[in-house]
Amino acid sequence: MAWSGITADYTRGVRKGRTLNTQPPYPTDAPVPALSVVMAACNEEEKLPTAFRSLLAQEYPGDFEILAINDRSTDRTPQILEAFAQEAKTSGKRVVLLHIRDLPAGWLGKNHAQYQGAMQAQGDWLLFTDADIVFEPTALSRAVRFAESEQVDHLVSFMSLDLRGFWEKVFGLGFSFLFFMRFRPWEVRNPKSSAYLGVGGFNMVRRYAYDGMGTHREIALEVADDMELGHRLKQNGYTSEVIGAAEMIRVRWQEGLSGLMGGLMKNAYAGLHYSPWVVLSATGQLFIGIFIPILGTLLVRGAGRWGYGIASTLLLGLASSHARAAGISPLYGLTLPISTLLLISVMWRSMWRTERNGGITWRNTFYPLETLRERAVPSPPPQIESS
Repeated sequence: MAWSGITADYTRGVRKGRTLNTQPPYPTDAPVPALSVVMAACNEEEKLPTAFRSLLAQEYPGDFEILAINDRSTDRTPQILEAFAQEAKTSGKRVVLLHIRDLPAGWLGKNHAQYQGAMQAQGDWLLFTDADIVFEPTALSRAVRFAESEQVDHLVSFMSLDLRGFWEKVFGLGFSFLFFMRFRPWEVRNPKSSAYLGVGGFNMVRRYAYDGMGTHREIALEVADDMELGHRLKQNGYTSEVIGAAEMIRVRWQEGLSGLMGGLMKNAYAGLHYSPWVVLSATGQLFIGIFIPILGTLLVRGAGRWGYGIASTLLLGLASSHARAAGISPLYGLTLPISTLLLISVMWRSMWRTERNGGITWRNTFYPLETLRERAVPSPPPQIESS
């Protein structure tokens, strides 16, 4: 009965979902809101050139600017940003560079960098993105026009994950599927629902909504800053919507299974509120929801086996459908139990490492666990000079 209800909810939600490729971009002669892209980069010399070039190639007919923040990088990131800023001058694109050398107390580095960029942004819309996201040339025009037509204050877009090889697809599918099950993106627009969402690669918010929810100062110590931004906007009464990317926004997030697990491990415990009890509860829910139906199908005899079999069929069928939508073979849906075990191990290893170390190290800065749990709102930091 539970999985029948979940299947109906998931199917209904996915069917009403929309994607950027089906949304028209602005015509060249239309009045268009000003858009500011805020991109913080820390040691991103490998992926930054492709990502930045895709921003410079945007066919956005209105006022458009890129605020690129070098957050204490020790590689060639500053030089790459400077070169692209010079290139932008010839193409008519406005690029503002910020170089952050010191991190004030009470801030995570990325949150501080995004805050500094937002404080100098001039757009009606702010797009917070990462330095490894690649955009199709009309993606941002389509996104802003969609958000304006839907009259929303906050738009989240999923992106196409570049997953290569068996293990990347196994883990990536499991994480994506369970993420959908947990956060139900189709309910984010509903003001009566508690569902909220944020994606680090594409959080686009109206300027007045960003200021109204308190800016990044309110989430200065949130490791999962993207999700918390969406959470705070929903709490403050602003309207959010979610759209699919359909290859118009792409990312090569991490390399290999160890890279994917390591990239998720750094913020898994934060997403579970730094609480061992929440970790234990989430593990129990995954075991009951994923493994009980499958184990029951294999081990139970008699009429009860049919119930477990139906639940397992619905569960694996949903996972296979999710795989097809992600552009990979539906057969990967059968690997959901494996990816679930991997995700459980990530949660427990993230908790163990954070508790053992008494905090986390993020961008070469250590943050005590007590400080992270307090989530104090810091004073406004000094504004960084731009170039």
